[in-house]
Amino acid sequence: MIPLVVPFLAACAAMGTPPVTVPQAVVLGKPYDEQNPFAKFVRHEASQSTVYEDKYVLAFMDYSAASPGHVLVISKTSKARNLLEMQDADLIRLLHVARQIGRAQIAGLGADGFTIEQNNAYSQSVPHLHVHVIPKYAGYNRCIGGGPRLSSEDMEKVAVRIRGGLRADTGGAVPPKPSDDLPALTVAPVTGQRALYSESADKDRPAGAVAFQLPSHGAHLNAFLYTASGAGAHPTLLLFHGFPGNEQNLDVAQAARRAGWNVLSLHYRGSWGSDGAFSFAHCAEDAEAAIAWLRDPANVARYGIDPTRIAVAGHSMGGMMAAHAAASDKAIVGTALIDPWDIAGQGRSFADPAVRQAWMLQHAGDVAPLAGTSETTLADEVAKAPDMLDLVATAPALADRPLLVIGADRGIAHWGQAAAAAATAAGGKQVQVTTMPTDHSFSDKRLALTQAIVTWLGQFTS
Repeated sequence: MIPLVVPFLAACAAMGTPPVTVPQAVVLGKPYDEQNPFAKFVRHEASQSTVYEDKYVLAFMDYSAASPGHVLVISKTSKARNLLEMQDADLIRLLHVARQIGRAQIAGLGADGFTIEQNNAYSQSVPHLHVHVIPKYAGYNRCIGGGPRLSSEDMEKVAVRIRGGLRADTGGAVPPKPSDDLPALTVAPVTGQRALYSESADKDRPAGAVAFQLPSHGAHLNAFLYTASGAGAHPTLLLFHGFPGNEQNLDVAQAARRAGWNVLSLHYRGSWGSDGAFSFAHCAEDAEAAIAWLRDPANVARYGIDPTRIAVAGHSMGGMMAAHAAASDKAIVGTALIDPWDIAGQGRSFADPAVRQAWMLQHAGDVAPLAGTSETTLADEVAKAPDMLDLVATAPALADRPLLVIGADRGIAHWGQAAAAAATAAGGKQVQVTTMPTDHSFSDKRLALTQAIVTWLGQFTS
């Protein structure tokens, strides 16, 4: 690759490539900072597990590795802040070493390959040009800045192997494959950013999906299971949609799967073609039936489900069902409520007939995909909703586990905030609450919603 760089640059010049004028303030920001961390590394005023150094170039471990063995390569002779400023000779030396590091990662760490990345102004944390050399492993999601911060001891353990790989690349002995006792070689915790921007692929166990009918109280619910890539048992998210279910949040499901989770989505009894008659009480029973299905040993074995790591999440009415499910089953590891609806709380407002009538008019069009019910029947059920459909009354039962509440300020955030307050008052130490400036469907905050949920799920996989 390197021998092609000079001819390529020369060809560009011969074609008369026009100069690019980039506003200094936009791309380069302030002048070169002699006190930036990498400048200190060059002067040996600080160091970080060096894997390679010569007269021109320095390579060292990234302490927040995107994947095990992530290395940064910088020029010692250039003060270029980014690619727009670096001279050709310095650039060629830099790329030459980056290639050597990549080969060393394959030889020393057993990596399947490597990726080279380099940012310019945007997403560039240090204003000294640096190249990321990131080893790739089958089934490993990569994202710069998404990994755990490694101790100096762990970084040095991996650096030793990469230095061994450099020796092997120049004719020395090939080091053994890395052993499982290297802490830095374990998979990094999942982050929302990783789930948004990267895919994983395991050729022996790729990601998949299966449609089936889930049994619940003599009925069969239309259900869909997203299965994560990779062998072994995966944590599983049970994701409940709201009323009537036009927004299923399947973008969240897809992102959670990319982050290593199985995700089960379903339509309640009497909704969207599922058997039976729809009612809010039936939805709560269906939530319990779905958990039972996930814990069935046959399904655990068939779909790679870890029954000890089942989390629940739900949007709007589905938030009430998620809260009910987690309150009923203490083995649920955590609960995420997305602008949840307090059905019983709504029902108490129906003492005013005008409020009840307004609710019925608002939801008149929602009954079409539902069987065995009507606006009047549903309003009657809301007005008489039992304790199991009271979100605030249920919340204290969630206080002993992680609870995430995401509200929409143009939605019904007040109910989620009240539930979070009740969980906190009951002694909850892991209650997270955030409110986003959006509508009830999170129409213009889908990426933020997805990132928040998948990042929260990461605590159960680290």
